[in-house]
Amino acid sequence: MKKQPPSIENITSRPRGPRVNYANVKMFVLFTVILVVLALVLTACKKKDIAATAPGKCDRSYPTVCIPPPPPDLDCNQVKFRRFKVVGADPHHFDRDRDGVGCE
Repeated sequence: MKKQPPSIENITSRPRGPRVNYANVKMFVLFTVILVVLALVLTACKKKDIAATAPGKCDRSYPTVCIPPPPPDLDCNQVKFRRFKVVGADPHHFDRDRDGVGCE
């Protein structure tokens, strides 16, 4: 007995596999992209912090904090540190009263 080739009705009526909810796929892709971008931004920030605190990038007049030497000339409202030790030249003039404490 020969097998008959499947008829058109049988081919089109076969199940075609699981239905995919493309809204969920889009959300997954969007979430993945957001995570990758966030990871890249955090990595860039971490590298920036490392570069700012690397030896040679910090002025020796401020030994307890890392403040870059001039230029530009910085003011206390432009740095995040308060009441830090100042020794020597003080090129940014953070220690106006010359008591050894900057940005008081």
